[in-house]
Amino acid sequence: MSNGDVNLRSIEIVNQQRRVVCNHSDALQYIAKMMSSANRRNNNGGSLAYKCTFYFSTGRHLTVDCEYGSKPGFSLSVPNDHPFEEGDQTRFVDFHRPIPPSVIEMRDFLLKDHVGVSGQTLYLENE
Repeated sequence: MSNGDVNLRSIEIVNQQRRVVCNHSDALQYIAKMMSSANRRNNNGGSLAYKCTFYFSTGRHLTVDCEYGSKPGFSLSVPNDHPFEEGDQTRFVDFHRPIPPSVIEMRDFLLKDHVGVSGQTLYLENE
């Protein structure tokens, strides 16, 4: 789905003994919209770390560190392309209301205790 400069085809999130594969158009459109207005901040108070791969309609993909936490949204650690700054640039992607049910389902799955979802994959697709 497209929003401004962000054209998402799918998202895959792995770690914490679980996996999410999201091809749901509402979720992709919403996340693309939220990503296009992401703020540079330290983090969102997150403690659950994941690897998040964004697949774009151009055929390219980007894998970044991602944290989910207590605030509604997630932090992305985007590789720094400025040669005079060290480290990664952290962007906080706020989830503004209304949040689509598919995004809520994804976030709830990622925040569950690993005992209840160990080895599971959540597929979010259009019906």
